[in-house]
Amino acid sequence: MQLQYDDNTQTLSLLDDSKKVNHITYELINGDANVHYVFKDTGEEIYQKVHKEAFESSEQDFTVKRLESLEKGYLLKGHFDAVSIDLDNLANVADPLRPTDISFEEEPLVKEFDRDKINKDNAEFTVKLEKAKPTTFNLNVYLDGKIFSKQSVTADIFTKIPKQTDEKLPDPATAKLNNNKTYTDMSYSYFPQMGVSTMSGKAFHQTIFDVVNNGIDEPTTEDFFNQALKYYTLDMRVRFMLAGRKQNIYIYYESDDYSEEEANSTVTSNVHINSNLGLQTVLNVTGKKGETVLVKVPQIEGYKPDKETVKAKINEDGTITTDEKVKYYLIEDDEGSGSTKPPVTTPNQTLIQLQILILLQILILLQILIQIK
Repeated sequence: MQLQYDDNTQTLSLLDDSKKVNHITYELINGDANVHYVFKDTGEEIYQKVHKEAFESSEQDFTVKRLESLEKGYLLKGHFDAVSIDLDNLANVADPLRPTDISFEEEPLVKEFDRDKINKDNAEFTVKLEKAKPTTFNLNVYLDGKIFSKQSVTADIFTKIPKQTDEKLPDPATAKLNNNKTYTDMSYSYFPQMGVSTMSGKAFHQTIFDVVNNGIDEPTTEDFFNQALKYYTLDMRVRFMLAGRKQNIYIYYESDDYSEEEANSTVTSNVHINSNLGLQTVLNVTGKKGETVLVKVPQIEGYKPDKETVKAKINEDGTITTDEKVKYYLIEDDEGSGSTKPPVTTPNQTLIQLQILILLQILILLQILIQIK
């Protein structure tokens, strides 16, 4: 091909085999893509990055770089990175023999382009980052088998959990930690196929509370929630694989005079009593398994029961039952009418009755005086 200059028109022409070329074509060799990272739920753009040489002449797509790989992971604040996530099908198990071999990173985000149409004016792409469910840790402290205090912390992925400082524990002078009863359970909202995993016992307690605590052999009684959080989050930072995970941690304290056997034998339950007026219920009756207790019969206005108490048996399954029945009798008034309410005397009626009584007494006194004269 040749360039030819025309002196008369002062123009240049491109010749191909002495023929003027009126149309020039071009072919993409390489180019850069400008990628905008946007939160899908808010529309906020948090970052912009030019992907160098994203367009290749032999390709029709390019892989979007993850913010974490660009050392910008801290910008995510609770959102999944630039990966393709089928949130509806995460629960499906691709390989039944390897049900836990799953990851959000399996499908990198890919953007397609038409290399015949791409140019410097339309080389812009937007990545919408999905909001992730946070991770939750619940701490439950028990004293003598009953809940003593609760504490909960929720954090987004790609954030750091603040140190927990408001732990409420029983008085160590009167109650001791039973590390044999340390227990935890975990569930996963994105990966329900992983089920609910549990761990318990002294070895588990030492794993998350003692081993990481400078190798102390004795059970720790302070700062244990932070120790557990560090163990599961790696220095309190929430990794993306913790998204949607819920973990409950249970620890148990026992008073010096506490007896688990005695506590387990104590039952509190409702007692149902059959009667001629229907089933009567007495709430929150307490006793020990195997015992027989006296239960007060419910009072019903206008009726009198044929007994004041019934005997009830406390069963091994935690129920309290009675075989006795109660018969209620209607309380009748003086005329035998079955009225369930006593006559009502108003203050005015009482005053009039008093005045009549005084007047009668005066008349009797006057009659006596007349007879004496």
